Amino acid sequence: MTKPKDYSGNSQISGCKSICVPIVKGNGVTPDVKPTFWKKVFKYGTGLLAIVFIAFIHYSVSNKKEKASDDKIPWQNTWTSSFVEAPDHKSIEEIIKEKAIKSSDEYYEGVLNFVYTPTEWKMLQNEFNKYKLKYNKRYSNYSVNQVRFRNFARNYENMLSAEERDDNHNVDFEENVYSDWSDKELNKRIMSKDEADYMKHYESEGQRNQSPESYDEEEGGHFSESYDEEDGDSFESYDEEDGHSSESYDEEEKEEEEHALPPRFDWREKGVVSAAKDQGECDCCAYFATVGVVESMNAITWNNSARLSEQELIDCDIDGKNDGCEGSYPDSIFSFIKKNGVAYEKYYKYRAERGRCKTGHGPRVHVVNRTKISTDENEMKKYLAEIGPFVVTVTIIREFNFYKSGVFDPQAKACKNRSDGLHAMMVVGYGTEKGEDYWLIKNSWGKSFGIYDGYIKWRRGVNACGISNHAWGVTVKKAN
Repeated sequence: MTKPKDYSGNSQISGCKSICVPIVKGNGVTPDVKPTFWKKVFKYGTGLLAIVFIAFIHYSVSNKKEKASDDKIPWQNTWTSSFVEAPDHKSIEEIIKEKAIKSSDEYYEGVLNFVYTPTEWKMLQNEFNKYKLKYNKRYSNYSVNQVRFRNFARNYENMLSAEERDDNHNVDFEENVYSDWSDKELNKRIMSKDEADYMKHYESEGQRNQSPESYDEEEGGHFSESYDEEDGDSFESYDEEDGHSSESYDEEEKEEEEHALPPRFDWREKGVVSAAKDQGECDCCAYFATVGVVESMNAITWNNSARLSEQELIDCDIDGKNDGCEGSYPDSIFSFIKKNGVAYEKYYKYRAERGRCKTGHGPRVHVVNRTKISTDENEMKKYLAEIGPFVVTVTIIREFNFYKSGVFDPQAKACKNRSDGLHAMMVVGYGTEKGEDYWLIKNSWGKSFGIYDGYIKWRRGVNACGISNHAWGVTVKKAN
């Protein structure tokens, strides 16, 4: 007798060695075998690992080729096509200075087309390695390291070339935390050439449209007199056209006034200048310079040494003339502070970027009047000693970034042909060093810049890089 067929599916299930789930198909039941969880992990994980491994091999091979290319043909990275062997006993600094002397004619145009031997290139790389250790520089990968090295090499060349020039016999330059920055990064901290042109146009328009008698402080222009409403003191202002006081006096009287002033003066010694701040990668030098002046005038006039907020001005001064980290103009900022005041820094911290304007932060300091100071540097000297610090804007050339000490004396040709833009700073003193007159100027690039934790000595008496063209001072009200 024929055994009846078993449609229950038990026979198939009993022979299944993995987890089986009966699934009904049509009129019967047949087993459907599903793989375990770990088999799925193994299947897809193996494929993923294979992709990662292939990508890693490709990256390693490419990186080795790039590194081998740099090591075998180092002189190609200096934008040159030939080389000459240099004596081993010379340092890379001496070698670059010798190259600078030979290419001095090109230097004024900012072109440094130096030629390096493989040995010299290795020496330059070693100098870069020392620099990285000194400033604790770490880069994300080899390619970034090479970009930073090229930036360093170009800046190092320019710095040593500037030091070798005859007109820089009384100044020293040194690599700093910015020496591996590109031109674009360095220029983020100053006004661009377009911004500088706009500032000059803005000031000249104000002066043409306003007579001294009808001057409107809110619109900008030229003061016939700057007046302190609090104590009634006034300081005579000047005619920018001829650079002299609006009240004429002969040369003998002028010379007597010059001798009456001390040969050296420094507001820092009177405890009314705050420490140098760091604006970072934000084109807001004018905010730092103007706030620094208001801080000092607040300390001089009211014995109040509170640090004030650049960030509030960056966020809230949006009248169209000033644009936060995209550029600003000292006299326009002073006008804003006159109208709105400025908060204490402890209530409005610096962030190095423009954000939403916030209001209602404690006491505020207001400007009473702002003064366009004479273009005569003797009158600027008198203003500094008798009234207080003031803001200037100067043309910046590359080696300024690496100033270390001495009297910086940029030449007119360099300022004209190699300008990177304008930079606003705060004048706090004056003096003479090794026969050269100088202004003592507070920068806003942190304490690692220059001398005295953030300062520079700038040549005085020759309108170096336009230092006397745009000088502004203020008086202030008591904080309320």
